[in-house]
Amino acid sequence: MRIQVEFEAQLRTALGQGVVDLDIAEGSSIVDALRAVVAQGPEAFAARVFSEDGTIRPSLFIVVGESAVSSLDAGAYSLSVDDRVVVMPPIAGG
Repeated sequence: MRIQVEFEAQLRTALGQGVVDLDIAEGSSIVDALRAVVAQGPEAFAARVFSEDGTIRPSLFIVVGESAVSSLDAGAYSLSVDDRVVVMPPIAGG
């Protein structure tokens, strides 16, 4: 199935592009999709997405469609055809 993964801010810079179109298996999770992107990207990008233990960094904000998804739930969240996943690093400012 085809989905789109969009990266914002420093993640976009680390990957070298903002949007990745993926063909992944039916029933794939957000974690599966992010692993597919990481496999194509530079090592520095992988370190910004996944912790050393292989889990998604809890500081990342993930949205699928209009629904926020916790990094803890990303492995259990099944994606659907044409889903758009947006991944954002923490944003601070003042």
